[in-house]
Amino acid sequence: MWINLWLQFFLIGLVAFGGGTAMIPVLERVIVIDQGFLTLQQFVDVIGLSQMTPGPIAINAATFIGFQTIALTEGIWVGILGALLASFGVILAPIALMSVVLTFEHKPAVKAWIRRILYGMKPALVGLILASALSIGQSINGTWVHFLLLIGLIVGLLYTKVHPILFIVSAGVFGIIVL
Repeated sequence: MWINLWLQFFLIGLVAFGGGTAMIPVLERVIVIDQGFLTLQQFVDVIGLSQMTPGPIAINAATFIGFQTIALTEGIWVGILGALLASFGVILAPIALMSVVLTFEHKPAVKAWIRRILYGMKPALVGLILASALSIGQSINGTWVHFLLLIGLIVGLLYTKVHPILFIVSAGVFGIIVL
């Protein structure tokens, strides 16, 4: 269990391009579908917690999932080691890759190569983010009130200069009062 937990998060970190939101489908595939560490609803809750807590989504999710996966079978104190193990796994590959890239990045040929890779990956990243939205959206099982809240938030985020944190807090308060 321990080696598998570390390995799964190491592999997630290895392909985690585009930030935390873009890797939600990868996390879901590995954590929910392939490994069965969490149910879909638990996964959505972890993603929500990861969004609300300071820090990168990938590390926060790895910490929560590592803790929950190990704590359920081994106990709370051992769950802390699971959290550390998963967190270390998810950051090791990006640190190693960035170290290699930064070592050779000053060479013009390498710079052009990196730029082409990143340019080619942009459509895939947009697709991953859209897949994340659809996957999490399907798990809501909401009412028409949820739908109206979603539309209102999308319009507000796209057409106002209101900070996104205010939308998140407002949605939480709305949930407490109305839902």
